[in-house]
Amino acid sequence: MAWDSSHFKINIARINKTTALTSGELKSIDQWCIDNKINCLYFLKNAGLGYDFELQNGFSFLDTRVVLERSLKNISINHSSENRKIELKKIKNVSSQSFDPELFLNFYKSRFYQDKNFNKDLVTKMYQIWVENHISAENAEVIGAHLEDEIIGLITYELQLNDIAKIGLFSVKNDFGNLGIGSKLMNECMLDLKQRGKSNLSVVGQHSNKKAINFYLKHGFKIEVIYNWFHKWYN
Repeated sequence: MAWDSSHFKINIARINKTTALTSGELKSIDQWCIDNKINCLYFLKNAGLGYDFELQNGFSFLDTRVVLERSLKNISINHSSENRKIELKKIKNVSSQSFDPELFLNFYKSRFYQDKNFNKDLVTKMYQIWVENHISAENAEVIGAHLEDEIIGLITYELQLNDIAKIGLFSVKNDFGNLGIGSKLMNECMLDLKQRGKSNLSVVGQHSNKKAINFYLKHGFKIEVIYNWFHKWYN
């Protein structure tokens, strides 16, 4: 994991499978990690396979990853919020440094914030870089919800090569959580993608973030698959 290792200034690797590990496989993986001075090992495993083996062998359970998807063929637009002071527009040539850090702290349920071994300032910086990469990328967009000169919400999405688009980051500042801004951002995202010829939209959420999962289900998404994230640290 070259980017992760460089950003967090530690050596990070990931197991390249989502099915159950055998004792023999884990023994070989552990030895490889020791030989290569790996500090942290990621493992994403199908949730239906349990996790007793991982917990008994030095892994920590960090997060349940829920993948949701919906069709863009019949979009039902929710106009619950008609606040004329809030303007939605694509963000271009803007540094995420100008955003309120609270927008990134809303991802506090992610495995990186949950894992106390990660430097939290670097975790926040990671999300800032994520947004900046989407702002500058040709195959991604960032829509911001602007209240006067303040960005109070944002949604990023990737235009993949197939007909499925993917939401990256989605956040609304806590003080503005009951104004329907999330629905407005989602609607704008879906309309843009439909006009671009995309037929499906996917998103990843944390199972522990019930509010977010319920939001996606309310907006026509269906759960496709569930995984568990584990980290193993080597001293």
